Amino acid sequence: MYSQLIEDNDPDAVEKSEKRALGHGNRAMLLVFPYNVPTQTITVIREAGIVDGVAWQPLLRRRKKL
Repeated sequence: MYSQLIEDNDPDAVEKSEKRALGHGNRAMLLVFPYNVPTQTITVIREAGIVDGVAWQPLLRRRKKL
């Protein structure tokens, strides 16, 4: 499930998806700040995408850098 969200947002990221399925570095943190969600936070909390053909909406969306 986690890797499908990463691959959905970046089709060339098949290798990265295994390394980042539980957040950057596979750290699986449950960390959120009022101004943004760190990349180390579990992917399903911060990434939108398609999982098994169903649209997934994150609990807290991460803001992209400008």
